[in-house]
Amino acid sequence: MAIIVRLVLGFICFVGGVASAQTRPTASPPVLSVDQARAITVAIARPEYPTDANGRHPTGSGVVLILVDTRTGLVTSVKMEKSTGQKILDDAALKGFSRWRFKPGTVSKIHMPIRFKVGSPPSWYE
Repeated sequence: MAIIVRLVLGFICFVGGVASAQTRPTASPPVLSVDQARAITVAIARPEYPTDANGRHPTGSGVVLILVDTRTGLVTSVKMEKSTGQKILDDAALKGFSRWRFKPGTVSKIHMPIRFKVGSPPSWYE
């Protein structure tokens, strides 16, 4: 009987350990300053600042998640983590950041803030 209790308790501890290991949060990718981004990029493409149907420049800021192949430094995926609030701006940000290139072996994921403001070109910021 004692052996069965020990086996059951051991199994419960094992399953609990596996479950907690699977739900542990992973480290967040870095948010780079402009200088840090420049230091590890090979090519930077500033997003275009589109106009809406009325010919105006909408404004907004958001965050783009950039996934990078560490072996090549090529961007493999971009997605909006926080929308700018304007689909046209989100699309411009995704298109611009998808053309970035990084030094191989430097980064795999980046949270990159982006701001579209009237009177200035789109900018990533700290």
